[in-house]
Amino acid sequence: MKANIASLIIIYITTSLFFLTGCATLRQKNPAKVLPASQWIGMLPPESYIIVKVDMQSNRKTLEKLFISLDNEKEEKILRRIVEKTDFIYASLSSPENKISGEERPELSLVAIGSYPKAAINCNLSGDKEWGKGEKGEIWWQHKTTGFQVAVPQKHLLLLSTGKVEGMLARTGGERNYNIPEEVEKELEVSDIVLYMPEPGGVKMSGVSADIGNLPIKDFWITLLLVNEEYIGSGVFRLRDEKDARAVSLLSRLLLIAWMRKEGVGDISDLIEKVEVKTEGNYVRIKGLSFSSDVLAHLLLSKIETELGTMVQ
Repeated sequence: MKANIASLIIIYITTSLFFLTGCATLRQKNPAKVLPASQWIGMLPPESYIIVKVDMQSNRKTLEKLFISLDNEKEEKILRRIVEKTDFIYASLSSPENKISGEERPELSLVAIGSYPKAAINCNLSGDKEWGKGEKGEIWWQHKTTGFQVAVPQKHLLLLSTGKVEGMLARTGGERNYNIPEEVEKELEVSDIVLYMPEPGGVKMSGVSADIGNLPIKDFWITLLLVNEEYIGSGVFRLRDEKDARAVSLLSRLLLIAWMRKEGVGDISDLIEKVEVKTEGNYVRIKGLSFSSDVLAHLLLSKIETELGTMVQ
């Protein structure tokens, strides 16, 4: 079961950080040391098959619209606090180490950059009976009910996982370069939201009958850039050869229409007219997709409402 991409990422991120709101403090004056995005991503499990970067501050208005739509004042306040103390999130999904056929859920791993004072968080978690301390290595904690694991190895850096935090800790102090295309590295630095899939096999697109794991795609990435409260989207598929690229180019527009119809993102004919699909060698590039921050908030809300109860117990 490898994925409803958007809902898994958003639901896991918000519910994971939800457990740490008791550790909230005022934002620190000293920001985290600026590192290339590939360095932060290098802390994630190397076997990750979905990687996401979210600029929390540039997407703040969109997230606030989502929180208001939840119609729960208490949760809204907590989620606002999460956004206030978080600058960037790098998250990934990977297969669980101990698989049970048909039953396993993806493992989330998350690197959060923001205001996370190490001493205060460790102090709070040590006094909370719901959290137990890891048995070896650097200090890390595990929630006894949900299994969420958390560690704060450096100032302004928080690691969280549903089962792989020890490996993440080991990579914070060593080699952590993640092998991603140069074009993706550049997008990670400038785009507000980036989704990269180094191993598309077995991942299904929500609301679309096709399984992209059956297509000859080596990897692909989707980027969103926020301009005047409107998201400008683009996507790149890298195929095995030019022949495969031409085939996927023809199919991609049909898949996009099917997804837009399923999600109810607006006037499909108007939106699709602006979309440009072209091939460049073994690449398929999709440009020109745009939608408002209200639409993105609506999409995220619909996923949370339908899947939160089943994904997080």
